[in-house]
Amino acid sequence: MQQFLALSVVAPNGIYIAQGVKTLEVRSWVPTELPLKDLLIVKNKNFLMNDGDEG
Repeated sequence: MQQFLALSVVAPNGIYIAQGVKTLEVRSWVPTELPLKDLLIVKNKNFLMNDGDEG
């Protein structure tokens, strides 16, 4: 199974990123490689602040 990096964003920003309307997403983490390739964008209804928040 292929693995992807995932970026979790609060709705409706996932759609805006996919449409090219939102072109900047500021995060506190730094990816190991730039540019990011094969990135999966996940839209959530809630902010995910801590490990385990996604459950």
